[in-house]
Amino acid sequence: MDQCNEREFADLIKALAEIWETPMSPVKSELYFKALEDLTIEQVKRAVYQIIKSRTFASMPKPGEIREAIEGTKQDKATEAWLLLDYAVRYIGHWSSVQFEDSVIHSVVEAMGGWEYLCTAENGEWKWKRKEFENLYPIMAKRTSHSEFLLGETARMNMVSGYENCIPKPVIVAAGNIEKIMMLED
Repeated sequence: MDQCNEREFADLIKALAEIWETPMSPVKSELYFKALEDLTIEQVKRAVYQIIKSRTFASMPKPGEIREAIEGTKQDKATEAWLLLDYAVRYIGHWSSVQFEDSVIHSVVEAMGGWEYLCTAENGEWKWKRKEFENLYPIMAKRTSHSEFLLGETARMNMVSGYENCIPKPVIVAAGNIEKIMMLED
């Protein structure tokens, strides 16, 4: 948020404090602003209105709760990431390299044995792989760096065989292009 939104933000937080009958000092308002300043005022407004409509606790929501209303819980993020991975395994497979928009997925897959290994897991193992993935995701999300992509079998075999000029680019996997990936297979 920029400085012109700071006043609008302060008014919004003041109104939120009134609803929960909580005193709001300028220092407390500033702390809320600092905790949420990387978000847009529109995101914060939507989150605050959502919280006002659904929250039943007697205390005023903390900045983390407002952020969670915008970004989702850690479990939400892990489940969303799993759904992307599941689509990629089913529609792209182990032959292709993949580059997930959410690079945390790369670290989780590597921790689980790698792209090729995960793609060739038996169907009976899949529900356990999901549980493992969703448990590892929040841990790996704390890391500051992740690999750029996950190497597929075609690229790996070409590299090993000395065909560096014949390494296909990774397939980009993002929430917005899942339908495109699915259409490539049809």
